[in-house]
Amino acid sequence: MTTTLKVSRSTRDAVKRLAEADGLTIDAEVALLARRERQRRMGDALATWEPDADETAWLDLAVDAAQ
Repeated sequence: MTTTLKVSRSTRDAVKRLAEADGLTIDAEVALLARRERQRRMGDALATWEPDADETAWLDLAVDAAQ
């Protein structure tokens, strides 16, 4: 199944250049860019995460079990 996605020519050309540099199709490049953005957002969330008391206790148990 395919879907048309309307983007500006400059965006299309930029994604095409990235895809060519990576040896990927435009579809694969867009999927890769989306995955990288999801990972970046998860990293941002983890960087500012403050575990509560229950989460800290659970993490302590996991560390003890790994030792």
